Amino acid sequence: MINYDPRRRVLVPKRNWFQRNPRVWSSALTVSALLVFFSKPLYDAFIAEENPNKRELRSFRIGPK
Repeated sequence: MINYDPRRRVLVPKRNWFQRNPRVWSSALTVSALLVFFSKPLYDAFIAEENPNKRELRSFRIGPK
C-alpha cells in the first residue's frame, strides 16, 4: 500500500504562456497572420499616396448596343 500524505502537493510541470492563455494566443496569431496577408491592400487603401502617372482604365461595353 502506498503511503498517502495529504500535505504533499502534486507536482505539475510549469506551462508556457501560450499554454496558459490559448484564446489570447490564437487570437493574436490569427490577427497577425491576417495583417501580414492583407498588408499591401491595407497600405494601398489608407496610407499610399495617389500615383499621378497611373493609367486610366477605359470602360467599354461588351455586347449589343
